[in-house]
Amino acid sequence: MLWLLAGLAVLWCATGAGIYFSVRHSLYQSIDTALALDARLARFTTLGDSDSEDGTARGRGQRLQDRLADYHDPQGRSFYQVWNSQGEVSERSESLGDVTLPKLDISGNDPVFSSTVLADGRAVRLMSFRTAAAGGGGPKGKGKGRHGAGSSLIALAKETSEMEGTLASLLGGIGIAGLLAAAGTFFLVTMALRHSLRPLKTLSEQTRNIDAPSLNARFDAAPAPAELQPIYAALNELLHRLEQGFERERRFSADLAHEMRTPVAELKMLGEVALKWPDQTDPELPAHTLAIASQLENLIEALLTLARLESGETALQLSTVDLSALCHECLQPCAEKVEAKQLELHLRSEPGLTMETDARLLRIILSNLLTNAVEYAPASTRIEIQLDPGSITIANAAPELTQEDLPHLFDRFWRAEKSRSNSAHSGLGLSLARQSASAIGFRLDASLSGGVLSFTLKKC
Repeated sequence: MLWLLAGLAVLWCATGAGIYFSVRHSLYQSIDTALALDARLARFTTLGDSDSEDGTARGRGQRLQDRLADYHDPQGRSFYQVWNSQGEVSERSESLGDVTLPKLDISGNDPVFSSTVLADGRAVRLMSFRTAAAGGGGPKGKGKGRHGAGSSLIALAKETSEMEGTLASLLGGIGIAGLLAAAGTFFLVTMALRHSLRPLKTLSEQTRNIDAPSLNARFDAAPAPAELQPIYAALNELLHRLEQGFERERRFSADLAHEMRTPVAELKMLGEVALKWPDQTDPELPAHTLAIASQLENLIEALLTLARLESGETALQLSTVDLSALCHECLQPCAEKVEAKQLELHLRSEPGLTMETDARLLRIILSNLLTNAVEYAPASTRIEIQLDPGSITIANAAPELTQEDLPHLFDRFWRAEKSRSNSAHSGLGLSLARQSASAIGFRLDASLSGGVLSFTLKKC
């Protein structure tokens, strides 16, 4: 509103100044036109002088008085003054009183206009021009007049006090009108903005009342003006994302408690048995305890790695990686299960294909994807591994997976219902793989077609 009012103030000032100077120019132009007309009469009278009685200065003055009566009115507002060729004042109007008109320097024959203030404080508009001197030779060739040969300088002036008063009144009127317009505009702009911003105030009040339990609420965009419809849509979309995020966090907390409860309960039970029957301790108890501790360690390490990747604290260590060799290395821990399930591994790759990336993070991605494929692929099926420049695709049969399951594959601790009892897998592998892919500038996506699940890793 302040910027709008400031812009309007500049516009009002420019408009007022334009009106003022336009009227001022017109008034001065009218005075100059009147002076030019009087100058023509004065020049005609001067050129008509002769050595006769009417050719004297008194006779010329009488003719000027007859033709230009206002210039001889002692109380008049018009003045004239004549200088002869020697630069002496030869004639002047009685209305000047004790003051004289200023003598302007005229180099040519064109009249010169000027605005000045007389010694007694009267503001005048002055026009000076040259004309032939009296006695310049009449039709009978008589002698020279009292001005002698050469030219005379005549100055005509009109008092502009009344015009200046009019301009002052105009300027005051423009100023008052501007102030009234400013006050009216301020009121109208304030009311208009207050009315227009009312939907925003309503929106802010609705937003203030939203908290974690009410993230399922949505803003009603129907009564909002068209300008706010995109904002309402964006806020509703934001609430949807926040609701999903909070739901994932709640589910993560519940899943984490579930994953941690089982190994902790087992450790507690083993400890209680060892304390109650120390002489009858199972020889396999230490190995069993170590396995449970290793499971907890792997779970905690995976969570810490995820946290570092999500916060961007992991520094990349770029190197040239042989993709085919890295895939064989990641498949080594799964060799026994591949043989037990009679899985067929089909690796397709260009000879010597390499990738410039962080080998540690790429190993995490491939290990989790390949382990996931070997673990969940049905027995006697094929696992396809396609290595291309800039992309890696791993596909395996997944007949029990549905399209509704795809959005949850990368959720932490999410597993298909059948596999939730399998404590060997915590459900963090795919989440860790996607975060690792994001850290090295890749995107990991999943697709399901014809019962075949495909994971594709490619540059963003």
